Amino acid sequence: MVRHHSDDLVSPVMEIRELKNSIAALREALEQAHLDKERSVQAAAVAASQEALQVKAAATALRTALEESRSDKAHALRQAGIAASRDLEQFKATAAALREALEAERVERESAVRRAIAAANHEIAQLRETVTALRDVVELQGRDRERAVNEAVVARELRQQQLESTVVALRDALEQQRREHAQIVRDATRASKDHIQQLEATVIALRESLEAGVTRS
Repeated sequence: MVRHHSDDLVSPVMEIRELKNSIAALREALEQAHLDKERSVQAAAVAASQEALQVKAAATALRTALEESRSDKAHALRQAGIAASRDLEQFKATAAALREALEAERVERESAVRRAIAAANHEIAQLRETVTALRDVVELQGRDRERAVNEAVVARELRQQQLESTVVALRDALEQQRREHAQIVRDATRASKDHIQQLEATVIALRESLEAGVTRS
């Protein structure tokens, strides 16, 4: 009876001891888990700090590269605009020089035609005076010289027709030269305008390309 009672007392004591051991083990595990968690948090904080520094450094480098790219593109755009302006001035000067040369040539040709017409008119007047004098001589000499006078009149008329044909041809040549001059001026002006438009389109395309590059950057 005494041994049975003693066994009943030992069993709860063993259970209590096992519970205490379990509680101690759990406490140690909990403390170890807490330490591991703190180490993980600290490691994560350090990693996050390093990553933030790397991100800041990368952002600074990208910002610097972007500023340099913008500066280079702006400089290129300015240089392109200056070159286009110089080309435009050169083409304007060329067109003006060509226009002046054509105008001088037109004036010279018109002057030459006027001189030729004046000379032809003077010759016609002389021929008319000659015919009049011959007619007077023929009338004084009588019918014997009528045939010679008629031949002289025919020759005069032929000569006058030739001179009139020459005047008409010179006038037609002058008109043709005027038309050619006008066409040359129009062609030169059109070519100058077309080249100017191409330069402006090139400048616009460069500007758009640069702006698109800045946007992509």
